[in-house]
Amino acid sequence: MQIYLVTTDLSEESKASFATAAALARRNQAKIVLLAVIEDAAQAAMLYAMEFPVSPSDNLQRQFLDTVTAELQAMAAEFFADLESEIVVIESSKNAALEITAYAAKHKVDLIIMSTRGKS
Repeated sequence: MQIYLVTTDLSEESKASFATAAALARRNQAKIVLLAVIEDAAQAAMLYAMEFPVSPSDNLQRQFLDTVTAELQAMAAEFFADLESEIVVIESSKNAALEITAYAAKHKVDLIIMSTRGKS
């Protein structure tokens, strides 16, 4: 079975490639891996606290990562419900592009699908 890696930064813009990814996966009976790379999760938690509903606490980073995971699950259910899929969240201090390509190499991904625009 082929593996298609679909990346997202959780922005609306990053969802632009999802329909294409789903159509390709259906046509080729491929598995979808929906991947989000969180660069510097502590800083990201602070930046995203206003966008995502989190409770004020000492564990803001964990809440943020849980929220990201829940958002990915919702995206997978909305766009890839009829396909074999999994979600992956990578916390990293490295550049997202490096993490994406490292994941793809390690897991023998056949195709990387991403939008040309996102939050960054």
